[in-house]
Amino acid sequence: MVMADGYDDEVIVEEEEEEEAEDETEEEGGQGKLGTLPPPPVLPFAAVATASFVQTAGELRHLSTHGAGGGVAAARELSVYGRWRRSRAQQRSVLGAGWREAAQLYGIALLNYRSLLLALNYGLSCGAEMALYNILPYYLVRRYGMSYVGAGALAAAPGLLNVGSRLLGMRASELLCTVSGMRGRLWGLWAAQAGCGLSCVLLGQCGDGRGGLAATAVLLLLFGLSAQMAAGVTFSIVPYVSFRAFTAVLGLTSGSGLLLGAVLLASFFATEQLSYAQGVSWMGAALLLASLSLAGLRFPAWGGMLAGPAGAGGGGAGEEAYYLAEWTSEEFASGAAAPALVFALAAQAERGPRRQGPKEPAGRRSAAKV
Repeated sequence: MVMADGYDDEVIVEEEEEEEAEDETEEEGGQGKLGTLPPPPVLPFAAVATASFVQTAGELRHLSTHGAGGGVAAARELSVYGRWRRSRAQQRSVLGAGWREAAQLYGIALLNYRSLLLALNYGLSCGAEMALYNILPYYLVRRYGMSYVGAGALAAAPGLLNVGSRLLGMRASELLCTVSGMRGRLWGLWAAQAGCGLSCVLLGQCGDGRGGLAATAVLLLLFGLSAQMAAGVTFSIVPYVSFRAFTAVLGLTSGSGLLLGAVLLASFFATEQLSYAQGVSWMGAALLLASLSLAGLRFPAWGGMLAGPAGAGGGGAGEEAYYLAEWTSEEFASGAAAPALVFALAAQAERGPRRQGPKEPAGRRSAAKV
């Protein structure tokens, strides 16, 4: 069967129209805020899935238009398509971007209560920033009679601290680790979270007049500093929660800020039963209460805020036992767990300078090195 000459022209016109429509869609979708995107590692999965669908459709359309030209050309196209599909499968295997792998990683993260506690506390501190910054200009105008320009400038002042306050929190976490190991990091996180909540409680109690406005400005700066330092300390702890499911733990933690920000805004500032000042104070009380949950966050090899690792001599379970528990015996045998072993050995620095942790049994270590 021989195709008409005009058919190829129609196909070209249709392809050009589809490309223009795709360009318009990309321009419209690119104007959203970065904060509304899904947390990592959802974005790589979505990108791989979309690219796979689009390229597969293009290959099939090309085959349908040229397949009648001869069996040799069709076989060549099928061979190229087969190689492309194999390369895509290898890429997904390397990136770990398959849906089954993603579900497995998120399952590991969700079953680890440490990731949930970190997500809760980070989500509340980050969400409190989002909620407070949404109502702050209007609150300052109504409470202190400021102009909209002045209220906006004062409301933006805590955001300027983001330039170095998160990095300052990470540096403080490293310093505390050199003194007390992971327990020092946890105490630093609690102090930053408590400072964030206490600033909100006092912020809602500020009086009227110039004295109240000055106190409000100081507390806003303290709130922004403590919230960003808490974020820095949080993300210095996140890598040690899980080696295998690190991206899932990171996604849950970073994505919780958007979710809990909406929850806090609806709970304390979208109701007529609370004034804005009362809402700020009660939001701070919620942060203080949630920060107490960090006392229950502990690692088998390093302990927690209130106590060191359990076991004889304060040793507890070693780092290797903790991180290698995420792998199966088949993965031990294949050597897939070797990077986790390397990370476990490097994580011994979290013990602190005053304690030497236990040594793993030789059989378990040799099995991981296979």
